[in-house]
Amino acid sequence: DVSVAIEPHEKQQQEPSTSVDAEKAAASFSPSAGVLKVNLFVVKGMTYTIDSLLPFVARAYPDQMHARKLLLWMCTLRKVGNMWGCSNAVGLNPKFAERLMVLASSVFMPSLYVFFACMAAKPQERLDYQVALFLLPLCCVVFDFSAGLLTTSSYLQTGRLTSNKEEAAELASVMGFCGQMGAMTANVGAFIALSIFHVLG
Repeated sequence: DVSVAIEPHEKQQQEPSTSVDAEKAAASFSPSAGVLKVNLFVVKGMTYTIDSLLPFVARAYPDQMHARKLLLWMCTLRKVGNMWGCSNAVGLNPKFAERLMVLASSVFMPSLYVFFACMAAKPQERLDYQVALFLLPLCCVVFDFSAGLLTTSSYLQTGRLTSNKEEAAELASVMGFCGQMGAMTANVGAFIALSIFHVLG
């Protein structure tokens, strides 16, 4: 009789735990969560490999002082752009202007990445130095503003997928792992391309 009385109690304890696990799985494997994970994978990959491209962009200028000055400005203003983008991240109830900002960032970031890759691959087609000294650091600001905004906004969207704080934290952790995997994969690819196959010379 005692065992019969305990069994329903055990079942009642197991049911909430099963439902919580199901909710966690639903939040983690939902299409929206998948989009956020892919977004972080790609954004982190581009963010971490742009460091490998910028020295090749700067070396297009024969004067070493010019090249160093250009590279210094590009690297410095990247940090400014990233902090600016993080501070303007879009929350759970974005306004129309914020939605446009996310859309613009989603277009500008890959476009600028391709632009820098082309500049690194074809140094003979470099811009005039005075133009480059203004334009390229500005492009770095826009690139890292977009990276900071998209990254931070992605983490803030976990609250949209689940109202449970623990589930949101777990999902954010998985998203962070996806971002780091993107960075590692891109860095390994850049190392193989640049150091082994000497793609950019």
